Amino acid sequence: MKTKFPLAKIEKSELLTYFITKPSFLSEESEKRFLDLLKNNKLNIFYDGASKLITSSNDVANLYIYLMNKMEIQGFSNQEIENHVCWRLFNIASTGWLQVYDVDILNYCWKNTTDADLIKEIKKAKKVKWFKEYLHYVNIEKQISYNLSNSEKNISEYYKFISKLNSEHKIDAEQFNEVIEILERETSIYKGEALIGRIISPELQEKLGFRIIIQKIKIITENVKETISNKFNL
Repeated sequence: MKTKFPLAKIEKSELLTYFITKPSFLSEESEKRFLDLLKNNKLNIFYDGASKLITSSNDVANLYIYLMNKMEIQGFSNQEIENHVCWRLFNIASTGWLQVYDVDILNYCWKNTTDADLIKEIKKAKKVKWFKEYLHYVNIEKQISYNLSNSEKNISEYYKFISKLNSEHKIDAEQFNEVIEILERETSIYKGEALIGRIISPELQEKLGFRIIIQKIKIITENVKETISNKFNL
């Protein structure tokens, strides 16, 4: 039985790229064996073999989604595995601080799962038309959290975007305030438990509406690791 909506239609999704790629721990021999087991519905043997290869939840998702794609290409399916894959896909379908869902991944899950609980969750998931635009800003969120260079520029650009979403009522006041709280936290530098500065200017802090306005810390290249450690209070 062929899947109504194959993974091939959404394989270009940025959220799916890693998971649809062949797992590094999967040999050609194991792949062929697993596909034969799935084709013949020998699930207990498949689960046992897979459990010996995987070491994390990401490994599980990577293996199952990769094999699901191969099953669809070969023209067969297994509803139990398909339901499992749809749950995994649903769990990776939201991204960023705003937890926005990839509509294409939701569509795949909707058209392929028979799991009643998952169907309920898909119905509740917030779907927005600006998801692809938001992906650019998800990358900026990552830079804000893990890259201390260009913080002023990145945060100014990001704030302009979320302010626009807020003014156009694409996000509500609660979501907007939650993001501001994240920005306040991510830009703070601590020494022990004491806040000693931020990685952005007082002027930008004020524009963002931070509760405490404090000096900007000068980032010295040689001490970036130490500064990052202080930022996350490690």
